[in-house]
Amino acid sequence: MATSATKARILELLREKAYPADVLAQVLGLSRVAVQRHLKELLRQGKVRYEDRKNGGRGRPRRYWRAVEEAGCTEFCHGLFTRLREELGDRAFFEFLVAAQLPTVSPPRDETALLGWLVERGYAPRLADGVLEQGRCPRLALARVFPELCRAEAEAYARALGRPVRLVARIPEGAPACRFLLG
Repeated sequence: MATSATKARILELLREKAYPADVLAQVLGLSRVAVQRHLKELLRQGKVRYEDRKNGGRGRPRRYWRAVEEAGCTEFCHGLFTRLREELGDRAFFEFLVAAQLPTVSPPRDETALLGWLVERGYAPRLADGVLEQGRCPRLALARVFPELCRAEAEAYARALGRPVRLVARIPEGAPACRFLLG
C-alpha cells in the first residue's frame, strides 16, 4: 500500500471505531511498527487522537486510536448547505456545488491529474477501463443528506476533463465504491 493510501485507510477504519495499533496492523496486513509510524504522523497532523484504556487487570494500559471527530464541520456544512439551497434555489445551489468541487486555479485536466488530486483528498481512487472508482467518501455524512453533492462531483469531473462523466453508484446508497463512467 502506498503511504498516502495507507494513511487514508487507517483514517477510514478509525472513523468507524477506536483500534489499538496491533489490531490495525493485522487488518491492514502491515507491521505494528509501520502502523505506529503512520499513527504518529497522523497525530502530528491533528487527524487522530488516542486514549489509554486499562486492561481490566495488571499490566500497562492499551492505547486505542480514533480519528478526530469531524462532526462539528459536518453539522456546520449541513446548516450552510440547507440555507444556501433555500436562498439560491435548486439549480443555483447545484452550480455552487459544482464550482466548489475542484480548485479554480489549476484544476486537474486529465485522468492522471484527477487521480492524484483525489488521492490527496483521501478518496482512495482507482481507474480501469474508463471507470473511476472512489473507494472512500470523505464527505459521506453530507452526501447522505445532499445527494446532489455526488452529482455535482460528476459534473465537475466532466467539466475538468472536457468529456461526459456519469455517476453510476454511490457509497451513501450502499455501493462499495462511488463509480463514475468516463466518456
